[in-house]
Amino acid sequence: MSQYDVAVGRYFTARNATDDQERAAAVAAAWTEDGSYTDPLADVTGLDLAAAIGGRAAAVPGFRVPGGRRCGRAS
Repeated sequence: MSQYDVAVGRYFTARNATDDQERAAAVAAAWTEDGSYTDPLADVTGLDLAAAIGGRAAAVPGFRVPGGRRCGRAS
């Protein structure tokens, strides 16, 4: 497994975490403190990503990012 596969897997783990503590730990494993994340609903730096993901998770309960696929490819 490449370093990219590992990084994407850690990100999916953070996105699919079901509580704040699990999400914060997953983001800490996947993200750097100077990393930035921007999309139409969030513009955050570092470990603040956990709160942004948590807000999205609260808005769409039960949603999961399918971590069994590689980006750009159907499984």
